[in-house]
Amino acid sequence: MVFSGPCKMGMLMSYTKKILCLLLLLCGTACNPALDIPIKEFEVPAQDFEKNGFTIPAKFIGSNPKSATIFWCHGGPHSSHQEELENLQNLAYEFNINIVVFDFRGSIIKGYSHVAQQYNDPNKLNQYASAGDRDYGGIHMDDLRRVMDYVKVHFADKTDVSKWAIGGESFGGYMVALAITDPKLTHYFKLAIAISGFYDLGTYAQQNVVSFDKNADIERRRSPIKFVQNISQPVLVFLGDEEEDKTTLVSYQDTQDFVKAAEKLHKDIHAFFFPGLKHGYVGSLKKTWELARPWIEKLK
Repeated sequence: MVFSGPCKMGMLMSYTKKILCLLLLLCGTACNPALDIPIKEFEVPAQDFEKNGFTIPAKFIGSNPKSATIFWCHGGPHSSHQEELENLQNLAYEFNINIVVFDFRGSIIKGYSHVAQQYNDPNKLNQYASAGDRDYGGIHMDDLRRVMDYVKVHFADKTDVSKWAIGGESFGGYMVALAITDPKLTHYFKLAIAISGFYDLGTYAQQNVVSFDKNADIERRRSPIKFVQNISQPVLVFLGDEEEDKTTLVSYQDTQDFVKAAEKLHKDIHAFFFPGLKHGYVGSLKKTWELARPWIEKLK
């Protein structure tokens, strides 16, 4: 194309701007270096594997054995880590760390051959999808333990057990608190990041959650706030504004009670609140991870 006359410069600038916009648009999806981080997929036999063949699909993101490794617990519990994968890749790239992410039984899973086969049988699908119902925090904790044991053995060349951490959002935040208040697990983690979680299962039950057996024994045993004496690492607690999204059933008061109970026993716990920010946005907020950076860097 030949340009002439007084419009030559204007037309050149117009075409240049269009080309730049197109390149930026393409790079927005294709030029993110975080998406090139190595990912190793693996599956861990679940507790009932011999009975029904269910496994726990997982991914090891990263390849730096000298850095920290965060075990990430997704929200839900019927969601999937796939919904958070790109954010976790960005996190691994930004902080130069490894991340282990997995799906609890009952998660919505896509792309795994054994699940595709099971889903051809409606009864099998229903059995899998309801695996965690009426056992809130029970089978999920068993899944976490099995993934940890597997990583310890099969990724020994990629992870340093002395630099393990745990993080999670929403139901995952609850799982973080459950793990660090479990006397058999807490010592494995040198840092805990609980985002938008809940900490008293009894309080949570009062909000009409019906996916677990409501009895005093379960509510006590699976309420992290009852066992804060077992916390052995720095804990970072993040929460948005409950008034912005009441459907999530997490509350400012519940979080404050957990933090205060830990502080009373002189635990190393730090709370960060974001008024006006909805539940689902706290974990992806850049400020959240900038606030967490000093602890993550120290862990590395």
